[in-house]
Amino acid sequence: MPSTSSPAAERRARIERLNRLAQALDSKFPLPGTSLRIGWDGIIGLIPGFGDLVTAGPGAVMAYEGYRMGVRRRALAGIAFNTGIDTIIGGIPVFGDIFDVFFKSHRRNIAILKRELARIEASETKEETWRNERDRKTDGARAKRPSSDRKGPSARVDAPAARSTGR
Repeated sequence: MPSTSSPAAERRARIERLNRLAQALDSKFPLPGTSLRIGWDGIIGLIPGFGDLVTAGPGAVMAYEGYRMGVRRRALAGIAFNTGIDTIIGGIPVFGDIFDVFFKSHRRNIAILKRELARIEASETKEETWRNERDRKTDGARAKRPSSDRKGPSARVDAPAARSTGR
């Protein structure tokens, strides 16, 4: 069954779902005695090697969803960079676990996607405004010119141009 919602509404819904996922992965639980928060990424990352590879999956999902929404390559590269840094440095024993507390790759990826969504929507709005303006001008020109207003044969593209003989 086809969706009746607009592409912009669908993109916003995707971003919201990804935002909830990023929140759970990066900032779900407060660390007692601090203002810091940790998520499932930091907890699962405690499993040597395996944990950080598992939490790279949501980063790949964010990149894929970004691609589907039409974000620029530069933004996709930023998402891949954040995910790669989190995976590589997060895999270092002890240091990587501390790094995961401070480097919120999924939240950073969501910020990139939100900026791109705003850029895409602004571009679509600008395009729609331009189309509406063009249609108004074109419709007005068509209404003003009567249908019997034909130009002569010299106005045809295939008609030979009049030559002056210079006499």
